[in-house]
Amino acid sequence: MNETATPSTILFAGDDPAFSDLVRRFREQGFAVEHAAEGNVALQKALELKPALVVIDAGLRAIPAPRFAQILRTNRQGNDLAIVFVGEEGEEIEGFVRHRDVFFARPLNLSQVSAYIEKHFQRLAQAQQLLQQTQEVKGSLDQLGITDLLQLFALNRKSGTLFLARGTEHGSIQLQDGQIVNARLGRVDAEKALYRLLLWSSGTFRFSPGAFTGPVRISTPTDHLIMEGLRLGDEAAAQAERLPSLQSLLQLAIPRERLPQGLRTATREILRKLETYPRVSDLLDHCAYGDLQVLQVLRVLREKGVISENRNECGTGAAPLLTTTEILALHEALYGPTRINEPLSAVVVLLSPSPEELREFQSALQMLPEFVPTTLSAASPRFPGEVGRLQIAGNFALRFTAVSATAEFSPLWSLYGRQLLGVIVLAPAGSFPLAGKYFAALGADLLFLDAPQRQALTRGKRDDWRDLFHRFLLRHQPGTPMEDS
Repeated sequence: MNETATPSTILFAGDDPAFSDLVRRFREQGFAVEHAAEGNVALQKALELKPALVVIDAGLRAIPAPRFAQILRTNRQGNDLAIVFVGEEGEEIEGFVRHRDVFFARPLNLSQVSAYIEKHFQRLAQAQQLLQQTQEVKGSLDQLGITDLLQLFALNRKSGTLFLARGTEHGSIQLQDGQIVNARLGRVDAEKALYRLLLWSSGTFRFSPGAFTGPVRISTPTDHLIMEGLRLGDEAAAQAERLPSLQSLLQLAIPRERLPQGLRTATREILRKLETYPRVSDLLDHCAYGDLQVLQVLRVLREKGVISENRNECGTGAAPLLTTTEILALHEALYGPTRINEPLSAVVVLLSPSPEELREFQSALQMLPEFVPTTLSAASPRFPGEVGRLQIAGNFALRFTAVSATAEFSPLWSLYGRQLLGVIVLAPAGSFPLAGKYFAALGADLLFLDAPQRQALTRGKRDDWRDLFHRFLLRHQPGTPMEDS
């Protein structure tokens, strides 16, 4: 709260018949309540008393309700003033600020209005307690929302970090003298992370005060950030049914050489990133553009037939890629019977004739929600590197590693003989004879995938992937640990 405001004062401006009952009800609860039917009288009271909440009849006489609210906001800088408008059903009020102002339609439901006002003052009381704390404080976002917290910190020029949690998600917002200077949520930071966090309506918060020493990634004023973030959230919610689902899998529906000419920069980047990140949620994390902009571009590309969307394959409730019995058999075959309960992994070596085939295969793997990709900048067919990790079960994973098949890199092949499940060759049978002979001598199965077989995997059907992994399982029987190379 601003120190010049009166924390428990309510002003009713207008002559709605229900105001009398509300005035009486809140006076009985110990609030300081003022009521003025005429706009000019109400304005004088508001400027003198600086109430914490003003209830305005949209039909206010002498001074129009929008003008009345504008004057109050100009006088108070708007942040510590709550305004409730009362009007006819469907009435639009000029200057109404979504997520800050509240509208109730006539005839008023007194219980509903009273509950809102009571909750508002409860939030103010919690905010006041928070400001009085000099040590770390915790609370629930159900009681004090993120926007309330940020506006509160801005008014009181607080510095520190606001830690946020919702289920398994964790985020943070850094402040310096009340201004937001950075934010992080998962793999994203700055405005992109902040705009996602502003949409949280539940969870917990922890504010740790202290001087900010990190890099400043955000320089826009806090008020502008909040309003922009909420606006983007409203637009995304309004368009939700037309936008791609976050868990959908996307892929080009036409050959790359047939893409339209003169595509915008954003569209080109999104299509390029789509090759590596076909799942919408991953694509959003790795695109430099805002979430809503990316989703809108994807919607247009889908409507024009440039990309296709798969909402149903590989959902979180899909059947496991390997059964528990199969996983236990692999565990025992690769590591012996004494390490069954340890979190272990097996290696799948990838031999590819070019970076394009390797990226294509990585994109196909990303159709599986269990797969976590690795950036391919250092994982090309000419340089060994991990392509990604497929978490088969809580204690077992497959690590896909690209290995160069040329003779000059043959001394490095021995690094991948340990816990080797098999070798996938992204080329027709007979390709890479030298590397094939080496890994076959280790007892590894070589699985050659020609172009049609690789294309089939891009459909993301789990049965196709299960069949692929089962071809490696045939030779791994329980009780026969593989020898280290």
